[in-house]
Amino acid sequence: MADLIDGNLGEITPFHQTFHVYAHGVGPESATLPPDWESRLRKAATPAMNGAVVYGLAPEDLAYAKLAAGREKDIDFVRGMIQHGIVSQVSVGRLIGSCSDPQLQTKLIERFTIAVGLAQIGDKHGKKPGLSNPVRRAINEGRGKGNPER
Repeated sequence: MADLIDGNLGEITPFHQTFHVYAHGVGPESATLPPDWESRLRKAATPAMNGAVVYGLAPEDLAYAKLAAGREKDIDFVRGMIQHGIVSQVSVGRLIGSCSDPQLQTKLIERFTIAVGLAQIGDKHGKKPGLSNPVRRAINEGRGKGNPER
């Protein structure tokens, strides 16, 4: 399926040239996602897509997947999501708290702390880099919950 999507809807295809969007074919096995991510999928369509509908990850689920991947570019992506208000630190913290794998959860917390710290560098309010108390509470509240509130 991924090859079919890439070949028909991928970058530099007629679809991309016509509608100015493209898709990468990936499946659930391509990413580490939080519990119940399917229930938060986002539907998108534009008039230019002539009735075509696409579904994408909720921003918080994408941030979680990026933190799980843990590459420098992924952590920087999450930093940008935080800085531009695309995700709330608390909502991502709840998803991290819902992680049932203690080793993965530790990595997610470490990487999230880095992303938050990078987002706060140069903050005009003089905040010190790191997770705030509300974010720490959200992680703790999310522990053991499969469907965190957003």
